[in-house]
Amino acid sequence: MIESGIQRQNSKSEQPRQDINELIRAIEALSSATNLEDVAQLVPNTARSLLNADGAALILRQSNDCIYVEEDAVRPFWKGRCIALTECAAGWTILHKQNLVVPDLGRDDRPLLKAYRRTPIAGTVIVPVHASDPVGAIEVYWLRSYQASSQEISTLQTLAHATASAIEHIRLVDALSRALTDAELARDELRHRVKNAYAAVQALAQLSLPPEHAHALSVRLMALARAHQLLDHELAHRATVDIRELVSTELEPYGPEITNRIQVDGAALHIDGPRAVALGLVLNELATNALKHGALSKSEGRLMVYWWVENGWLSLSWVERDGPEVKAAAIENFGSRLLRRIVEQQLRGQLERRFEASGVECRISIPF
Repeated sequence: MIESGIQRQNSKSEQPRQDINELIRAIEALSSATNLEDVAQLVPNTARSLLNADGAALILRQSNDCIYVEEDAVRPFWKGRCIALTECAAGWTILHKQNLVVPDLGRDDRPLLKAYRRTPIAGTVIVPVHASDPVGAIEVYWLRSYQASSQEISTLQTLAHATASAIEHIRLVDALSRALTDAELARDELRHRVKNAYAAVQALAQLSLPPEHAHALSVRLMALARAHQLLDHELAHRATVDIRELVSTELEPYGPEITNRIQVDGAALHIDGPRAVALGLVLNELATNALKHGALSKSEGRLMVYWWVENGWLSLSWVERDGPEVKAAAIENFGSRLLRRIVEQQLRGQLERRFEASGVECRISIPF
């Protein structure tokens, strides 16, 4: 007899432990759920098991209605039903943000419980999913009168809280996915329009400008188009752009006879998208001036581009050699003013330009 009593005591002490483990497993599964179908399958099954009930259902609010999305029971009574919030017990729980505990439905004649009168359900507990702004409810029921304990109600509330977090997470991921899809479609459309714009301007230049001027303009357009293509490709796959790749892309369209006279040197550094776009425009403007007035306008001219990081600043030097003597007045135009505004205002950096007899020297420093 003593041994039998000990076995019964161990059995009682093990049950709460099993319930806690089951609840923990359910919470872990909800935290990694990726869709509402997984949540709908897990929650009623767990709720029914934890409270040893005859059935359990997950109800979600949809505008002014309650949708019984899933039910776990030998004989389902609610699954698939849509009932107005003001005409059912789950709706009352959602609207009033309160638990509803009815131990004996046969002794409760409130209008909100009228749907139960057509079922053999005798006792029920309903808790809101998300206490402050319910998105639904969890209901458990018995085919006999049943007074749920405070511990059982607390357990069901814990499950409801985890369910609310899972639903919020899934809806947030869905919203972000839709936003990303819309952004990708917009980017594809923009990419198409930009390509068309470059092609249209090149065609217009060839039709309306003298051949030598049309060629010069086409070269600049090609440089911009290739820089845009690089940035678009790189930023679509990662958040930064390699400076060496950016410099090479800006200078490559000017032809192998020019790029063979260009020396590029610097550490492997990456900058974020917005600054890469701005720096690409700066490099394009410098290359255009060098081709028109500077070292790249003569066959013996040379260009050195190198960069480094020091004291939290990225410095890039543009040094032209063996080109024609350049006077400041020759290139202090709209492009030059634009260059300074990009560096000082958009990149929050500093621009230094010197016009030496040996060629133009330009140093750009930006926070890194």
